[in-house]
Amino acid sequence: MALFSQGEKGMQSVRVLIFRPLIANSEDEQHTLLILPDVSAAHIPAHLRGISWAYFATTTTDDSLFRPYVRRIEADLGRIGYSLR
Repeated sequence: MALFSQGEKGMQSVRVLIFRPLIANSEDEQHTLLILPDVSAAHIPAHLRGISWAYFATTTTDDSLFRPYVRRIEADLGRIGYSLR
């Protein structure tokens, strides 16, 4: 079974989860994206399960949100099965 599914033009289909910490009086809201392959076998890594992740989107790695990081994201997915941004 493939670790990821292929979208159009060879891009990987991914599920994106988001964590937004509640920081009082912060103009600089920080968030973290957890990018997983869009396959049924994908799971949140054990060391990240204590975080309150929320579903954000299902898209492909060529989405404009990822454009600056696409090579790193695809390398992470192939190497460790997830990527954090």
